[in-house]
Amino acid sequence: MMHVLARRPSPAMVVASIALFVALSGGTYAAIKIPRNSVGAQQLKKSAVTSAKVRDRSLLAKDFRAGQLPAGPKGSDGATGLRGPAGAVGTNGADGARGATGPIGPAEFAQFYALMPPDNPATVPPGAAVDFPRLGPQSGDSIFRVDADTFRLGKPGTYRVSFQVPVNEAGQLLVELNGSELGYTVVGRANNSSQIVGDALVETTVANSVFDIVNPVGNSGSLTITPLAGGSRAVSASLVVQRLE
Repeated sequence: MMHVLARRPSPAMVVASIALFVALSGGTYAAIKIPRNSVGAQQLKKSAVTSAKVRDRSLLAKDFRAGQLPAGPKGSDGATGLRGPAGAVGTNGADGARGATGPIGPAEFAQFYALMPPDNPATVPPGAAVDFPRLGPQSGDSIFRVDADTFRLGKPGTYRVSFQVPVNEAGQLLVELNGSELGYTVVGRANNSSQIVGDALVETTVANSVFDIVNPVGNSGSLTITPLAGGSRAVSASLVVQRLE
């Protein structure tokens, strides 16, 4: 019976065998290709992608979490835009509470008078005015004289006009404002040698209105302003004007 003797491979045979195995394995590996987009977040280990493995300037701001990127410097202000159209007018608000009453202003008044004699030497016919040529106490700048028988009310408002005139005849007097007789101011007397006394409120809405004390148009006679009535002293005719509001 024949026996086949096993022979130990030589070193050259071992080296050749290893080289052949490596060559065959390398070719097989090269033949295997990884498909595109087949590696994702699930296939990557944590912290596998580092800064060194990312190409510079290949990421966008949206690739970072909020707050990771520092804010850039503030830019310059832009140009002012065009003015928009005016809005609609709003509704009126509710009336506010009434304020406290203010302090009383300085009094405004004036007194004008005549002394007989020598003032009013002539009679006063119907339609003519009595003279009060002299100035008594005065305060403020609303009331002043234009001439001997005409007086100016500088401000619109309500004025108190008081007068007393001694006359010889029965007659009447009234206030004439801006050329119009104020019928409610007529005063008169039926007896001889006594005073005609008047006291009325006069309203004007016009600045620098003028008034006088007149023997009414249509009366029958002239009035004599009494001199030296009751004694040897000159008798006064007086006109007092006070601005109320």
